[in-house]
Amino acid sequence: MSFKIKDSKSFMISMDLDNPFELGFGVLKNLPRVIYEITATNGREEKKGFGEASIDFPFSNYDAWDIMYALEKTNTAIKGIDVKERESLLGQNFITIYLKRFPAALCAFNMALDDIYGKCEEKTIFDIYGQTRLSGVALKSIGYKTKESLSTKIGEIVREGFIPKPKVGRSLEQDVDIILLVDKRIKELNSQYTLDFNACYSIKEFMELLDALKSKTNLSRCLIIEQPTIKDAGIDGICEVKNYALQEGFKMKFMADESFITIKDAIYCSENGILLNFKLQKIGGLCAAKEIEDELGERNLESMIGGTFPTAIGRTYDQQASCILKSAKLPGDGLLPSQEYFKYQKHLIKEDFQKKVSNGKKKVTPFSGFGLGINIVEEKLRRFLVSNPKEEYGLIRSNQSGRKIKIILNEGHTYSELYKELSGRSPDWNLNKENENNSI
Repeated sequence: MSFKIKDSKSFMISMDLDNPFELGFGVLKNLPRVIYEITATNGREEKKGFGEASIDFPFSNYDAWDIMYALEKTNTAIKGIDVKERESLLGQNFITIYLKRFPAALCAFNMALDDIYGKCEEKTIFDIYGQTRLSGVALKSIGYKTKESLSTKIGEIVREGFIPKPKVGRSLEQDVDIILLVDKRIKELNSQYTLDFNACYSIKEFMELLDALKSKTNLSRCLIIEQPTIKDAGIDGICEVKNYALQEGFKMKFMADESFITIKDAIYCSENGILLNFKLQKIGGLCAAKEIEDELGERNLESMIGGTFPTAIGRTYDQQASCILKSAKLPGDGLLPSQEYFKYQKHLIKEDFQKKVSNGKKKVTPFSGFGLGINIVEEKLRRFLVSNPKEEYGLIRSNQSGRKIKIILNEGHTYSELYKELSGRSPDWNLNKENENNSI
């Protein structure tokens, strides 16, 4: 007897990173995450599928309440539908309307549908999408640190079997010193690294950075330069600094992150030799990623699966994606076990991530049971629930501290101003009944 969707719901949790992560806009410490749950029944038994939305404002132009608001719009529309209709559900109009504007919400929806469909039909995620490799190597990001603590951290990461990915983009002078330190330390350790600029430099500024470095190092151990130029410079900005780097004797590859969102972006990047960072939360899930890769066809270059600090639920999906997408051959932070930053009671599944060391690198192998292949520990999940997300974001978007969620921005920025600037919406658009007619 077929399984039909009985119910769906979303709820918000809030968890502290074990170690706060300093970035250009502020500090990632207390992270709101939206969990989406689908329940299906065949009349005799019930099964549950889970998805997760994990992306942080202002990396995205929407926040966790926008995600939850959008997901709640799907609840009535999918009730009673056979889980075998998974593909058609992902193409329905209501998803275009309510979820595609908030890709992390679409990712959670896609993930939960894959999980419930796989569990009900006894299919693994690889039965659904195919599998191109068995394992991959993880990058491990490093937030802004002093030179002394950075050197120590790099050593720890290499000894763990991961590849360091320091965040840079503070200032020309600081970054020259940091990059030279990283390059020297990596040579001592006989390893490799990537550099993530988080779209901090203008084209001219990044060329000046290369000029300051070229007499001291050719960055031969740097695998990838990720998103070196500001988002407003577009993909052309990355192309321009890539060509300049080649002209000046640098050999590393360049990758788009913030500048890559759509299929059109992906095609333009590939045609110009720019690699892609597939963040499932940013592009809308595994179906969207597969659609992009299929559209690219022979134009596909190497890519990686990026990370957004998800819980173990979302990280399971990231790891599986890294073994599904044909192009995802590069080490990625989407492979890093979430137990590296959410430990003990914050590890929300029964299973431990699977990893083994090979040639000094820790190979991560994704779960392969039915659906996502994991079992959620719901008692743990309940410990981190945000009881009234709408009220919480009413406070946050009014530049107050939430009761449970604390957003840490640098001085000179307010949440409400950033929200209005980045989203183009009033901060109370989905908090106030009168404004909801103008929604999405």
